[in-house]
Amino acid sequence: MLVKTLSEIKEFVTIGIGNDLNRILPHISSAENAYIKPLLGTDMYDELQEFYDAETPAVPTAVQQAMIKLLAKVQLSLVNLAYYVGFDILSILINDQGFSRVESERSKPLFKYQEENLKANFKNNGFNGLDDVLVFIEANITHFAEFKAQPNWTVLKTSFLPTVKIVQEIPFNLNASRLAFLNMKPMVSYIEDTAIKTLLGSTIYDYIKSEMVKDSPAAKVTAILPYIRKPLVYLASALFMEETGAELG
Repeated sequence: MLVKTLSEIKEFVTIGIGNDLNRILPHISSAENAYIKPLLGTDMYDELQEFYDAETPAVPTAVQQAMIKLLAKVQLSLVNLAYYVGFDILSILINDQGFSRVESERSKPLFKYQEENLKANFKNNGFNGLDDVLVFIEANITHFAEFKAQPNWTVLKTSFLPTVKIVQEIPFNLNASRLAFLNMKPMVSYIEDTAIKTLLGSTIYDYIKSEMVKDSPAAKVTAILPYIRKPLVYLASALFMEETGAELG
């Protein structure tokens, strides 16, 4: 795991000195398996784990400096997601008598609205942290050969809307929410296949995709991307709201 101590957790979430590390560790493991490993891919995750387990270099190289920054971003997301996925279990006690709420003379449970707000905060911070990880990796890909060699990199580079950052630059307001972005992903794929690909034609569509994965795509491809992204995100968001009745963000 990429977080193993209370001191590491305290860097990202405010907790008291009496917290039991063993209560949160299972949820850290669950969050890693559900979100971090699929995002990074096996090779990149293993490389980051190896770096985490080793001693911090006294004079880090450029690659090691990038790994230090990446680890911090991953840990921020991981800790918040761990408290999100484990929120209900961490709010109760389990013993031989069964299940009970955590309560004492000195502390009382949160009101329902406070619980919901706190859980949503962990959720948003965790998912937004995942987007920060992707943006950082893409901006420093020369230091992350393991990620570049994986299918995750191809998927990221060939996506018209790979990150929240790209969406915000269109401009389209998602309130910097990766969760809203993920909710809209199926609609983005549908509009790509039914509208964008049909409009461009298979030959041009495939050419653009093949160029996007290159380190230096053709200038004409880079130039046309904004004209693809804007209608794509607006059509996808309209479809999302029509099908779910929900608002993004």
